[in-house]
Amino acid sequence: MNLEDIDQIQSNGSTALHAACYFNHLEIVRRLLEAGASRAIKNKYGCIPYEETTNPQIRALFQRIPGNNRFIGASGKIEWIIVTPYVKETARAERHSLMFYANHSLEELVQRATKFYLSTQLSSVDKIDQVKYFFQQAIEKGDAEYIVKAYTAETGFYSRLNRDLAGGAETGKHERQFIVGIITCHPAFDKYTYIGKAYRGLRMTQEDLDEYSVGSCLMTKSFLSTTKDHRIAESFARNTQVRINREGDVLKFPTFCTYIIKNKRTALAIENISEYEDEKEVLIMPYAVFTIKAVDRTFHPIDHDAKSIVQNPAPTRRNAEPTDLNVQPAGGLAEPAGLKVQPAGRLAEPVDHLSEPTVRLAKPAGRNIGLASRNIQPAATRSTAVAGSVSRPDERNNDLNVNNQRGTMYVAITLEECEP
Repeated sequence: MNLEDIDQIQSNGSTALHAACYFNHLEIVRRLLEAGASRAIKNKYGCIPYEETTNPQIRALFQRIPGNNRFIGASGKIEWIIVTPYVKETARAERHSLMFYANHSLEELVQRATKFYLSTQLSSVDKIDQVKYFFQQAIEKGDAEYIVKAYTAETGFYSRLNRDLAGGAETGKHERQFIVGIITCHPAFDKYTYIGKAYRGLRMTQEDLDEYSVGSCLMTKSFLSTTKDHRIAESFARNTQVRINREGDVLKFPTFCTYIIKNKRTALAIENISEYEDEKEVLIMPYAVFTIKAVDRTFHPIDHDAKSIVQNPAPTRRNAEPTDLNVQPAGGLAEPAGLKVQPAGRLAEPVDHLSEPTVRLAKPAGRNIGLASRNIQPAATRSTAVAGSVSRPDERNNDLNVNNQRGTMYVAITLEECEP
């Protein structure tokens, strides 16, 4: 059975996934989702499949797979580029080049993207047939929104597309611009324009933090999946395990980014198109220019009974997907107060006020961990500057510390969009 048959609305006004959810058939729902059944189709009652079930185990299946979180980036270098004083002109030229694709029909653009990009460069990508199905639906129904559905589906498509965009790979460059042109320029998305704040987490190295100083101008290199709900991005940013090597150096700091979006078509609020409506996703377009307004570094002390896993250093692969770059499972972390973790879901459900979580560390065998106190404020006091570094092991103290206090660094970056 192909995806078209699976997603067909039956005489009762529902799809097979709606029916399986309504009757709480856990295993059937699992198999339908694994086969790529659409989560976003509404039945005659105006409900998506998730809304038809009362079974918490089934509801958990609709959350993203843990570790495949699109709201956490591996590094600023993957997502941004610091360019010359002519940053606005550079971005304007890139956006202008996309207007070429606005003069072609949706059918032509989708056909060319399918033939010369999906079927060649992305032929081995996970669940590429599901992506092709959405592209074919865009042609048959004349609806560009199916391209966004393909982007938000849990496949290997969105991460590979963004990796290619960020890396500037020459192979397939023209063909992938068909996709960028559709999402960036097609008039069908005008009604989804988003102005306001959006949030995203990052894992940033000390080198990243030294480079991204207040006043720096950045241009996005790829699509950025952000969310309207700061609790979603913040909980994942803060739940990122601090990664240290055998020398006691912190390799990546959990970072929370706030994007202030001011211009039309810079970002789209796609929660009503997305296969994962609950994520309240805001999709920021490539070639948007932001200025860093603030970089706040906060040191959070932790209890003396803290424990964690100390990771060995691992090589960084230049073209690794975001979830592959020096990222470790979130084991060993203290659960943020005020959050209820769903049994098998991707997201932590906000319950009350989001308090400051902690990251707990244990010393590596035979080594101590130290943190230089250069411009780092203890006990959640913030300094709006890019400052602070990780020292060599402190022989007098066995813990990551500032002024002899154990804890971890939390970084918050505010970026405001420049005028076009």
